[in-house]
Amino acid sequence: VESVDALPTVTITQPDTLIGLCNVNMVLSTSHTGTETISYAWNNAGHLSSATVQQPTLSSPVVGVTTYNITVTDPYHCTATDAVVVSVDALPTVTITQPDTLIGLCNVNMVLSTSHTGTETISYAWNNAGHLSSATVQQPTLSSPIVGVTTYNITVTDPYHCTATDAVVVSVD
Repeated sequence: VESVDALPTVTITQPDTLIGLCNVNMVLSTSHTGTETISYAWNNAGHLSSATVQQPTLSSPVVGVTTYNITVTDPYHCTATDAVVVSVDALPTVTITQPDTLIGLCNVNMVLSTSHTGTETISYAWNNAGHLSSATVQQPTLSSPIVGVTTYNITVTDPYHCTATDAVVVSVD
């Protein structure tokens, strides 16, 4: 009696996904059928920990869309393939457009303006926000400043928890 082994199959269990550039070390997991020894071959493996393992780690991805294909081969040279698409958004950036400034105590309602890159929703967090109209808006208003030098820092966070920061110094006479 001669037996015939089934054709191999492979499934990348990681769904197509969108990540931020700061999200590194994502494992591309696979499963396969059969009891035979399987060899693995990933394409676009430059950012994978190995092109020949079942579950490589994606580190230092590039911004944009990359399709990772895996081909498994059994001892009889039968193959199966699957693919996953990983989209990587750039890191956010933020710039406080207000330069470091010297103002008089009577100067109230100065807007601290910022600009940022990216198309994703960004959250804002200002420190030293006691004299700002809000600690969580892009352009808060500085009112009732205190005499002295205060550094206002902003941190922006994208949906992938990637962050960027900037600061402005406001001196009040």
